[in-house]
Amino acid sequence: MKKRTIFYKKLMISYNIIIFSFIFVINFVVFKNIQQKDLQYDMQVNKRMVNNVSELFKNTENFITTFMSELYSDDEIISDTIYFLNNDLNAYLKNKLDKFYESDDSYYKGIEYLIRNSFKRNELIESIELVSYNNNVSYLFDRKNQIKEKRFSDIELNQGFLQSTGEEQEILYIRNINNPLNLEIEGIAIFKFNKKEIDKAIEQYDKYFRLLVLKQNGLILYDSKKNIENQETDVLDVTALLNGNKGNINTVELSNDIIVLGTIENSSFIIKDKSLILYIVIINIIFLIASEIFIFKRLKKLNNRLNVILDTMSDINIDDKLKRIPYDVQHEKDEISIICKNFNKMCDNLEEYINKYYISKINEKNAEMKTLQNSINPHFLYNTLESIRMKAIINSDKEVARMIYILAHIFRSQLKEKDIITIKSEIEYCDKFLELYKFRYANKILYNVECEEDLLEKEIIKFVLQPLVENYFVHGIRLESDDNKMLIKIKHIKGFIIITIEDNGRGIPKDKLIDLKEKIKNKENDSQMVGILNVDQRIKIKYGSEYGLEIDSQEGIGTKITIKLPYIEERS
Repeated sequence: MKKRTIFYKKLMISYNIIIFSFIFVINFVVFKNIQQKDLQYDMQVNKRMVNNVSELFKNTENFITTFMSELYSDDEIISDTIYFLNNDLNAYLKNKLDKFYESDDSYYKGIEYLIRNSFKRNELIESIELVSYNNNVSYLFDRKNQIKEKRFSDIELNQGFLQSTGEEQEILYIRNINNPLNLEIEGIAIFKFNKKEIDKAIEQYDKYFRLLVLKQNGLILYDSKKNIENQETDVLDVTALLNGNKGNINTVELSNDIIVLGTIENSSFIIKDKSLILYIVIINIIFLIASEIFIFKRLKKLNNRLNVILDTMSDINIDDKLKRIPYDVQHEKDEISIICKNFNKMCDNLEEYINKYYISKINEKNAEMKTLQNSINPHFLYNTLESIRMKAIINSDKEVARMIYILAHIFRSQLKEKDIITIKSEIEYCDKFLELYKFRYANKILYNVECEEDLLEKEIIKFVLQPLVENYFVHGIRLESDDNKMLIKIKHIKGFIIITIEDNGRGIPKDKLIDLKEKIKNKENDSQMVGILNVDQRIKIKYGSEYGLEIDSQEGIGTKITIKLPYIEERS
């Protein structure tokens, strides 16, 4: 069985395109759904992170408010603080010792006492710095109970939050210290926020989140990605950031124009659960393999059925019993089964026609034809063949109808025409005979008839060419080859009509050729060569012994038959 894969390949490509498109769309929808859920979860986490950090700042503000309230509510502490700001450190220490000596308390209740207790109550403040306007100095209190003195000019003062002039970002709270007696500002208290507490608050969140603490003017007070990204600028366009990240940002506005802002980095828009990705990939591979196997089997089965049908059709030859498409190709209820059933039905009808009307001998001798003329009613034959032809046309068997038409034409020529006909009529009769054989041998033979124009109306005895052509199809044609050729030439040469019939068939073996020539010479009969001998004898009887035919042949190359007839001038 010859494999035909064009139809199979086209279907396979089409189904693969559909499968891959389906997988792509499904995966796209699944990934987008998972991504959306991840984003929603991340937004909740981001919001929780921002709220946690905001709580730290709110707690710090509450602590500072409590600190300032305690400072002003206790006369001893505020008096000690005012004295501390208006005198140098040595004078303050001497005054402190004098008051403690005069006091009955077991501890000295002053600014140092308040600061130490404040450090114990709250971990969010890293240091507290007191700045004296009168002395132009500042005193820095840290958690180690150390006091560091520095010049007033080394810092820049602002209300609310302060960005230090050093290389490292600092978050500072500044509060005025007023003299309760005259309400004049004696100095300021600077509370340094411990940024490590922010780091602790956000360390539980992964790298996909970024936390920023900003002022409304874009000044960056804290950036969780500063060290990672090596950010050089300390100012950010807050409006652009908010407009460009509307879908993945959370903000909380605090007092003093402070914004705590949390964003989800772009890398968070991929699926972070690697195991889920692996699971989806495995599912895709399994689905793809299963689909390919299923489609391969279905299309392979379909392709095999089509191959059987095509092979059966290509092997049809009217010389043999017509083949039928096997039943196992028809078992499925589809269009292919319908085609198979109709094809087999057509073969049944065609075979019936062939068995009844086509298989007959058309190379009978002239004597047998005369007997046929006397024994068969011509009208009955014509009407019967015409009825069969019309039945074939009704059944859409155009090829059978054409064959029957040609056969009827041949019989009509045999029965009705006179013994003497024109060369033109003989050529037409021979052409019909060749056309009939072309149905049998499909595209296996080419033939050509060449005749000089002035010879077409010349008269000869009928059935000169047909028996010789039929003899070629019976003995000479090579069915295994597709280049069989036959050439018929009719010429006027020196007062004779010369007809040559040349083919490239099997040829006649040398011993048989000698025997045939001998029988032609001696006018003998032979059941195997009846057509050739009959033509030669009829020519000699009609025109004389100097006319007739000659045969030249080489085995495996071909045969050439030359017929010599008289050229009879027309009578005026």
